[in-house]
Amino acid sequence: MNVLIVDDEKEIRDKIARFLKFEKDIRLFTAENGLAAQRVLETERVDLLITDLTMPGLNGLGLLKWMREFNPAIPVLMMSGCGEIGDAVEAMKQGAKDYFVKPFDLEALLRVMRKAHEESAAQTDIESAMTHIMDEQTFIGESRVMIDVKTLVGHIAPT
Repeated sequence: MNVLIVDDEKEIRDKIARFLKFEKDIRLFTAENGLAAQRVLETERVDLLITDLTMPGLNGLGLLKWMREFNPAIPVLMMSGCGEIGDAVEAMKQGAKDYFVKPFDLEALLRVMRKAHEESAAQTDIESAMTHIMDEQTFIGESRVMIDVKTLVGHIAPT
């Protein structure tokens, strides 16, 4: 799993990176703000994004909004030094998978990271299967009944 950690506080980035470096299946990237994170995301394959909320330049919410257009399949975990409920609610409304208030338990972060990554991979598998199912070559026939079946499958496949 390729993970990008974004925080303007080098100590926080380094602390998370030191903890995660012992996980054999995790490859880490770091960025000091949202703009630097965008550059990493445009050049590297990232499976999970962990970002601070408050940063100079492009902040965490701005980065999250950009991610929803750039690649909405990448799960985003938000962290903040202040535990404002409104910030957490806004982050979750914008699509963050979870919200952590600093300082937080690194083991809990790792559990949430793995769960978010697994859910994202499962969703990708579902979307791939749906594409295959909905491929016109998969269905034979153009009768009214077959068109109704295709429509029905398209509606229920996401469930």
